[in-house]
Amino acid sequence: MPVKVNGQFERSEGTQKRTLFNVNNIRMCSLKYKFIYIDQKPRLFKSSGLAFGSAVHSAVEWFNKRRMQNEETSIDQLLDIFEADWTSLNCDQISDKNGDNQESLFLTVQSLLRLYYDKTNGEKVIAVEYPFEVPLINDKTGETLDLPLVGIFDLVESGPTIADLKTAGRKMIYEDVDIHLQITAYSYAYWMKNNKLPDLRLDVLLKYKTNPKFEPMPTTRTHKDHRVFFNIAKQVICEIQNQVFFPNPGWLCSDCEYRQECWVFNGKYNFKGGDN
Repeated sequence: MPVKVNGQFERSEGTQKRTLFNVNNIRMCSLKYKFIYIDQKPRLFKSSGLAFGSAVHSAVEWFNKRRMQNEETSIDQLLDIFEADWTSLNCDQISDKNGDNQESLFLTVQSLLRLYYDKTNGEKVIAVEYPFEVPLINDKTGETLDLPLVGIFDLVESGPTIADLKTAGRKMIYEDVDIHLQITAYSYAYWMKNNKLPDLRLDVLLKYKTNPKFEPMPTTRTHKDHRVFFNIAKQVICEIQNQVFFPNPGWLCSDCEYRQECWVFNGKYNFKGGDN
């Protein structure tokens, strides 16, 4: 099974086949990773964050493919695509941690898409949703992991620049962007495929209700960063093979679809030595 850096699935012989693990997800909360990818527990509700991000990414992907083909696109066309995706997600059934209703969330996404459209329209696009698979190698020691790194570049612009889109409810700082694991994985993958370090950018759509913002945050990576990623991937493999899964209590918990399953909140410690 390949190591993946995003939540996509690979298709094999007409069936959907999940990856063994997702580096990004397991670093955020390995217990939630277990619920999703190993136990395959159903989500107890649709979180607003998941619905929000899915609708935005789908509309932005459509827009960027139009840009790549040099096709003129109006903001109204982009918003129409978003509205269709939003309706298909059945967003009236989502659960929002801030108590926002569907109309409020809908208007917020529209505002963010307008910002994205205004800031990015005109940039040269090389590739959109471009898949990759590369071996995981420590360039200093030559050690190679048994699993390849598999993922998808959201957007490749001239430069080259690898851009990843993120919707967030709070402002990110550059210190976080400079150690963002998924961006490091993209840098490594591009280097392995092209023998060149790309420019990198995290495009952050801040879903503030009163004043939504779009913040492009450029960053860089070195081969030293790639070796750090290699070591993290190696450790993650070890944790999964040894069935080491634990929660990571924090602000993400308030919007987690598995909150009732988590022993941090329900007090049911279903493991040897747990205090029941």
